[in-house]
Amino acid sequence: MGAWRAVFCHRVAPHPTRKSYDLRLQPKPCTRATHMERARQRRWWCSLGSLRLIVDGSQHDLHTGDSVFFHADLRTATRIARRARFRCLDVIRYPRRGE
Repeated sequence: MGAWRAVFCHRVAPHPTRKSYDLRLQPKPCTRATHMERARQRRWWCSLGSLRLIVDGSQHDLHTGDSVFFHADLRTATRIARRARFRCLDVIRYPRRGE
């Protein structure tokens, strides 16, 4: 059974508009995530495994060492091969006040 596990990464100097997560995904045919209305952008740096990321219908195959940037307000889904694991750094940017 697959699952998401997001671990918040503590920062030395807090940044008011960014949060970082160590994102670990277990094998599952397809995981759908809703869009993040308050967030502006997301960037993933892949450190382990392979994954198919679907952002607003556009498919992207990610592998160890790849990175991807996408708008956080778009719908996303992920697919991971059976018996595989995936891990990445997920940096989420939120708007500044008044933005």
